Amino acid sequence: MTWGVIQYRFGDRSGLLSAAIAHGFRSFRTAIRSVSVPDGTLRQCVEAVVEAAWSAFSSAESRASLEILISARAGRERARIGELENMARDMRELSTVLVGGGDHSGYPDAFVGEVLWATLRGLVMAQMLTSRPIDSSGERALLVDLITRLLEGAAA
Repeated sequence: MTWGVIQYRFGDRSGLLSAAIAHGFRSFRTAIRSVSVPDGTLRQCVEAVVEAAWSAFSSAESRASLEILISARAGRERARIGELENMARDMRELSTVLVGGGDHSGYPDAFVGEVLWATLRGLVMAQMLTSRPIDSSGERALLVDLITRLLEGAAA
């Protein structure tokens, strides 16, 4: 792509980076909003949500957006921070699919979404820092166990 095309289409480098970030976050949001929880045990439902969220977080578009956002953090605009806030909100909304609204075990719905968001974001960050793939299946299985136990405790 020539500089003239970048200027015409995006204005400048910042506009190009903002467009790349927005595209990644839109892809993430679409993936999260399309998650459907299967009929089955609570554990199967939690596992489906965790794996769907992991797929959304670990997609090439989502990782690229996060990496660009981190790299450009010194000059980031309020809109970029707003995108991160939207991602966190989407994860909280996704958690309500599991917990069904209300307060469980003393934790509000948002707690499950925040734990889901922080854990998966951390796993993606670890992957971004290394040149070889990291198998995070054990960590995701533990996350499924923790959320399942929290929700089973709420049901008791």
